[in-house]
Amino acid sequence: GCFFRHVIRRQVFSFPHRNLMSFPKTIEIGANLTDPVFRGVYHSRQDHLDDFDDMLARSWAANVDRIIITSSHLQDTKDALELCRRDERLFTTIGVHPCRSRIFDEFGDSAAYVSSMVDVARAHGNKIVAVGEFGLDYDRLFFADKDTQLKYFQLQFQLVDAVPHLPLFLHNRNTGTDFLDILRANRSRFRHGVVHSFTGTKEDYRPC
Repeated sequence: GCFFRHVIRRQVFSFPHRNLMSFPKTIEIGANLTDPVFRGVYHSRQDHLDDFDDMLARSWAANVDRIIITSSHLQDTKDALELCRRDERLFTTIGVHPCRSRIFDEFGDSAAYVSSMVDVARAHGNKIVAVGEFGLDYDRLFFADKDTQLKYFQLQFQLVDAVPHLPLFLHNRNTGTDFLDILRANRSRFRHGVVHSFTGTKEDYRPC
């Protein structure tokens, strides 16, 4: 995902004279399109006009075939699904990002929150294509402490159990062995997936 974003950004904005259709079709697997910056809003201030549709048009022109919108919590998924209604080439994920994992406690009933995610995932199986983004992020513990992240990373494998056909969209940043320990303990519960922001080594992930 990051490589393709780099290529697309360079070709669309730095080299507009190039024939973009000569590039192979790509799928952007990690687009945070529910972020207000894609509407021109930065730090709650409207800095430029909403150019969301223009941004999509530039992506399609750069031979992007499909875009998977990364969701970081349940409402994010619902907002992403609304965006998906606008174009059949848009898809999304369902899960809680580690930096948003306090949302389980804020909701008051973590089991009910997971159940709601299961319901949404099953109701929109044509548009929800992965479980995630979920995992661990120890570089940003000011959003959610380590124990909270660990607890709700493990809990979300109940969502994985409910939609076993979906791949995982995982997040791992500076977590030592904790991330891989949880993956290994739950390896029988999923078939495949991708790790976004993986900061380990080849030796780390091979046993998974």
